[in-house]
Amino acid sequence: MKIIKDNKGLSLLEILMAGSLLVGLGLAVTKMSVNTNQSVKVSEKNLDIVSVLSEMRGILSDPDACQESFQNFDATDSDNTGDITEIKKEDGTVVFLTGNQYGSSGIKLNKIKLNSSGPNVTVVPDNSNGSTELIVEFDRGKKANSTRFIEKRIRLNINTQAGAGNNLVATCNSFSSGETSIWTRSTNDPDKIFYNSGNIGIGIAEPDRLLHISGIEATIALTDTDQFSDSNDFMYISPVQDDLRFGFHDASAGTDSDLVSIRSNGRVGIGTNAPTDSLHVFGNIRGSGNFIAAGNLNTNGNIASDGNLTVAGNISTNGTFSASGNITTNGTLNTAGNITSGGALTSTGDITTSSNITASGNITSSGNISATGSLRAGNDSVCNASQAGKLRYANRRMEYCGQDGNASDPFQWRPMNPGSGSTGPSGTASINVYKCPKGTGGWNPGGAWGSYGCQGQISSASSCQNMEYPNVQNRPCTLLGKLLIE
Repeated sequence: MKIIKDNKGLSLLEILMAGSLLVGLGLAVTKMSVNTNQSVKVSEKNLDIVSVLSEMRGILSDPDACQESFQNFDATDSDNTGDITEIKKEDGTVVFLTGNQYGSSGIKLNKIKLNSSGPNVTVVPDNSNGSTELIVEFDRGKKANSTRFIEKRIRLNINTQAGAGNNLVATCNSFSSGETSIWTRSTNDPDKIFYNSGNIGIGIAEPDRLLHISGIEATIALTDTDQFSDSNDFMYISPVQDDLRFGFHDASAGTDSDLVSIRSNGRVGIGTNAPTDSLHVFGNIRGSGNFIAAGNLNTNGNIASDGNLTVAGNISTNGTFSASGNITTNGTLNTAGNITSGGALTSTGDITTSSNITASGNITSSGNISATGSLRAGNDSVCNASQAGKLRYANRRMEYCGQDGNASDPFQWRPMNPGSGSTGPSGTASINVYKCPKGTGGWNPGGAWGSYGCQGQISSASSCQNMEYPNVQNRPCTLLGKLLIE
């Protein structure tokens, strides 16, 4: 072919080649435009999917709406795909319906079903708490540049209905924000969140309590406060300055009421937040077993034990002091109330009370025994060497066993009624206290003396002016002193 060439222009071949190039560029631009448009549409659909899922999750975070949507559906039925078609609000209003299109891209909601198995599915029958997944399938259209059908999942907390093997949904709710979140925001204040149900584990993957904390270092940090605006009853643990306090808050807003206070110096207060000893109890103390204290025992209330009560130091209380067993102290025993022991009462120091002392066993003190009220001793019928130094009540008289415990050498007090024969005795009466040997034939308590030793002489007589020294079976008694009775 002869090339036609114009010295002043392009050849025909060059013109044809340029035209072909322009056509190719046009087709490429058109193709790129179509692909770009499709990508924009797919992106728009994906954004609509995210938006629809977010709205679904928000609706289902309300337990009433979740219950309205899924109540009575079997949470473990893999064939429930065609059964669930709607997502409703709490009032029953249908918000999402399968087969409909949503969003600006017209994304189609293809299927809704509850997942029957998987790592996030723990359905427990018979009125129990568990979790499952809501599977939502979207149709992105025939022209989707990747997978046409895409599945998304929303985690649900569920409670099954009562009944053996019953897996029907009773109540449920979605995890509120994000597919792994389990917290719900307050509708009144978005800065406040709460955990809807289940156990919380901190430092442990399988908590078996509502709050289960596990760690090898300090696990709880608390703020310093003693004021509460909550008007409900609740228990609290609170540090106040350097102290740790346990207590309860009553049904009115204001200052709390401490039950137990642990001070930074190691002292523990029960009923007081200012303990002055290692253990300071403001109130009564009662033990079902034995009570043992290595130091002093001080209380403003009563002390009672169903077992033995042993204190290495002093005992002091403004209330009563009692034990079903023995009471033993290596110090003093001082109370404002009664001292009562079901066994022996033993003290290496003084025993003092503003009221009565009662013991079913022996009362022993290395110091003084003082009672503003009565001092009651048990009935011990034998005065022998093992009873030496003991005061006992026997045969209508008080008797003190001699230091040698010899049965023939007791000190005895006979009963006397000051003002006998008078309806209104007054003044005082004195009782002579003698040490008398016990005769072989015994004596007659309450009867007349057989003979008397007249004052200043040892010989006996049937009567004399000053009957200071009585005899028992013609053996003289020794006057120890006088007991004055008002």
